[in-house]
Amino acid sequence: MPSEIIPIIQPEWRAKFEAFYQALMKANQMLNLTRVTDEAEFESKHLQDSVTLLDVLPADPGLKILDLGTGGGVPGIPLWLMRPDWQLTLLDSVGKKVRAVEQICKELQAEFPEELKQIPTCLQGRAEVLGRDKAHRESYDVVVCRAVATLPVLIEYALPLLKRGGKFIAMKGPSYQDEMADITVAAGILGGRLAEPYLYTLPPDLQRVLVIFEKRSLTPHVFPRKDSNLRKKPITQMGKEPA
Repeated sequence: MPSEIIPIIQPEWRAKFEAFYQALMKANQMLNLTRVTDEAEFESKHLQDSVTLLDVLPADPGLKILDLGTGGGVPGIPLWLMRPDWQLTLLDSVGKKVRAVEQICKELQAEFPEELKQIPTCLQGRAEVLGRDKAHRESYDVVVCRAVATLPVLIEYALPLLKRGGKFIAMKGPSYQDEMADITVAAGILGGRLAEPYLYTLPPDLQRVLVIFEKRSLTPHVFPRKDSNLRKKPITQMGKEPA
């Protein structure tokens, strides 16, 4: 069922969002960071999409958030621009993208020094490696992710990185239900629980959903598995033998 919720960009964010758009478009000439270059489409698909996260995130200052597979910095940079008091880490496996995103953050900080006191941590790495690193495992309040993999793969990336009480938010389109088979049981194995999805609409008429998982208990030490294993046989398929 279509949602009537449409995210609204507040006036106080406009100047910073415009500066982000311009900086990303400049970087995009040298490196493919986004396919969305039309400004109106960018506002809808990148900025308003990111704004929606505020509806489901705690308002607490100092929130520690990981943007998993940040690409061109979305949703991590818009979150930082709206809530510079949060601790953002922008993770991507491609070093060129990480360096480009870090440069964009530095340019934005230089343009808005009074508001943006500290830039996000921009980190090159893989989620399944971070999930076994004591410095990152079970240390984040929130993990957010767009367009990286299917939900069975994403939960094994994300849930090991969350503190108990934390949230994993996967930003998906209407076909997300195709990825939901056995996801509740799989989330439970990883110490998580599937929460109620949050449905919304992006202009002109794009149906979107936030699929939300809550971390309830510690993730068993055997997770996350190596990337080749968790993609070849997602956790939803573990224990199932071919007919």
